[in-house]
Amino acid sequence: MRRTLLAVAVLVTAAGFKAGEQPPDVSGSYTSNWGSVVLHQRHDRVTGEYEHQHGRIDGVLDGNLLRYAWHENDGDGHGVFVIATDGELVGTWGIGDDDTRGGGWRLAPAAAAIAR
Repeated sequence: MRRTLLAVAVLVTAAGFKAGEQPPDVSGSYTSNWGSVVLHQRHDRVTGEYEHQHGRIDGVLDGNLLRYAWHENDGDGHGVFVIATDGELVGTWGIGDDDTRGGGWRLAPAAAAIAR
C-alpha cells in the first residue's frame, strides 16, 4: 500500500506542483467513498467533517501532501492525502499510528462531481 501511495505522490508531483510552490486551497465540499466531506483550511492547517460516523479530520499540509488524524464515534487513526492538480484528494487511512492499512479514500470536489 505504501508503494501505491508513493507512486501516486510521484505522479501527482510530476503533474504540476513544484518544490516551494504554494499548494491549492483545499477548503470546500467533497464527495467520497465515505460520504460527503467538508474541509476548512487556514494556512497549512486543515480541519473538516465527514458524514461517516460524524467523523472529524485534523491535518497539516506539506506541499501537495496532507497528513491528517481522523476521529469517529468508535475509532480514530491517521491518514495521508495527495492533492491532485484537478483538485481531488487521493489517499489512504489507517487505524492508530498506521496511515495506510485501513484502505483508500478519494475525495472529489463536489462541484466536479455535479459537472460529470
